[in-house]
Amino acid sequence: MTSRIEISLNLSASSQKIADRIQEVQSAIPYKKVVENPEIKIITAIANDKEEIENILKATELASLNYDYLTCLVSGWEKSQNNKKFSLSFGVEPAENLEIWYEKLTNEISSIKIKPRNNTFEIPVTDDITNIEMQKIKEAIGEKCGIISRFLQKTFYKNTPSPKHSFRALYLPVDIMRITIKKDGKLYREFDLPSKKWITLQSKNTWKKTLENYRLIKNYEINASQFDDEKEIFLISDLHLGHSEIIKNTARPFENTKEMNKILIENWNNTVKPEDTVIFAGDLSYNSSYSEVHEYLAKLNGNIIFVKGNHDHCLENGLDSYTFSYKDFNFFVVHDPKKIPENNNSWAIHGHTHNSRLYEYPFIEKNRKTINVSCELTGYKPINIRDICNLIKNTNTEKIISGDLC
Repeated sequence: MTSRIEISLNLSASSQKIADRIQEVQSAIPYKKVVENPEIKIITAIANDKEEIENILKATELASLNYDYLTCLVSGWEKSQNNKKFSLSFGVEPAENLEIWYEKLTNEISSIKIKPRNNTFEIPVTDDITNIEMQKIKEAIGEKCGIISRFLQKTFYKNTPSPKHSFRALYLPVDIMRITIKKDGKLYREFDLPSKKWITLQSKNTWKKTLENYRLIKNYEINASQFDDEKEIFLISDLHLGHSEIIKNTARPFENTKEMNKILIENWNNTVKPEDTVIFAGDLSYNSSYSEVHEYLAKLNGNIIFVKGNHDHCLENGLDSYTFSYKDFNFFVVHDPKKIPENNNSWAIHGHTHNSRLYEYPFIEKNRKTINVSCELTGYKPINIRDICNLIKNTNTEKIISGDLC
């Protein structure tokens, strides 16, 4: 008996953030059905018996053994047409490790004489869209329509539903932690890249261990001190301690707030010595009480210069902005980049945007001289000003998306 086997990339810690963006599309076009569980479908194959299914699993494992995670950039919109219907997807740009893995996987599957059907790298959002509906959706995603199209929309097709509001694309680096295998549309197996093991689907809390292994591999979880001998200056912002929604909203690799709080505080204290200085660019927690804020502060090493964020209501003595110099660089620190003065000539350090507007506010943007130290971009630990300056001086790219490798 034949089975339809689908191999997909599990969006892992980014799944909920991407699903929420799809729901934004749903609220704009409620008359269309959107995808509920986003994923990147990459290969579909027909297996004629159980042995062929096992061979596909072996091929997937062989292709994956050299990778702790696979990386891609979810970026922009993709539109495609099948007969007279259109579909809308998030575009996906595979990184080099994903491209090599994908080539190896297709070769492994082809070697067992199963012909795979390769899919494009994209995350489906919605389909079954008519031509005129697509024209109206184009306007909602910021694309220009031609004169004839606009005329038709206002006349012959004026009764066709229009999106209720515009909706945003994504610009988000994603690390894939699991390869999903579906059999006839149902979840069959998952290969866990950080542990190099097949996951028993009946097991509880399997994601907890996956996320822990991933954090250790990426150095997002620091279990021993990494101090320098000299006094250092560090920067970070937007820990959002105690804020459960921030985990899904910014794709943080934590299972819950208790785990997040513990690791963020330990990372800080294993990076910063008591005599170091930390310039904190706002939002230590999320609208916490006076006692909670001061309890968090008491746990953190270093002499903290605190620039207030929009959620730091219970913090007295916080600054609206701060200026300092380091070697040949002058810096202006503020929480919200919208509050950078128009006449500012210094490098502007900010937080607030997290990883939600990375095209506009990446870790370093050299043309506009901005530096985003939201903790999602610093590897969930304070980053040394020395490393920031070295990146500015020694890299040729205008945009550096993340500083988590420093």
